[in-house]
Amino acid sequence: MENNNSFPYFPFQEDENIPISCPDFTIWDNQISYPTGSPQQVQSIDFSLFRDDEKAKQPKNTQETNNQDDHVQKKIMHRDIERQRRQAMATLYSSLRSVLPAQFLKGKRSVSDQIHEATKYIRCLQKNVKDLGMKRDNVKILSKSELQESDKKGISSKISPFCVRVEPCSVGVEVLISGDFMGEGPTLPVSRILQVLLKEGLVVVCCNWTKSNGRSHYVIQSECTHQLSGC
Repeated sequence: MENNNSFPYFPFQEDENIPISCPDFTIWDNQISYPTGSPQQVQSIDFSLFRDDEKAKQPKNTQETNNQDDHVQKKIMHRDIERQRRQAMATLYSSLRSVLPAQFLKGKRSVSDQIHEATKYIRCLQKNVKDLGMKRDNVKILSKSELQESDKKGISSKISPFCVRVEPCSVGVEVLISGDFMGEGPTLPVSRILQVLLKEGLVVVCCNWTKSNGRSHYVIQSECTHQLSGC
């Protein structure tokens, strides 16, 4: 079997001179130049891919810097929001302390204890409002019963019934009293009304009096003190 070391596609003899043309470009050129008439277009070589300097690493460093800036901005915003929240809580806490009586704050230094005392004070106020409402209803019933008894005795022309009305006002409680305080029959001294108000923890702020059609009209305004009955 013959050893065939020849090249069938490129047959040439040792003595033959075959011209070999070299390409007209070098690898150091930025552009590859093709011979005239070649259909290839000029292409550029990006040599930055072969570089390992600081410019190639610049986008990564820029991204890390942006991430750090965002983190710092978030911390600053969180700090500002927390400071505003603490200021609002301090304002509300001061407002709560201003309306609490001294007897509820005595010996209570922690915030939790003072809030607990504020809860007790609110419950005390609710209880007093309920008691005052019951007393008001009893007074209305008593006034109606006395009026009916006076009508049965036939002395309604001589005795004018008293009318007592309790309403809330800007300073606290307003008591409206209308009746004939100087006429015959049972009377209702104003001093007795003032004693009842003081007993219920109300301090008289203003008292106005007027008279019309033989009847006296009193308007007594009082504010609620912190030492209410039942607290």
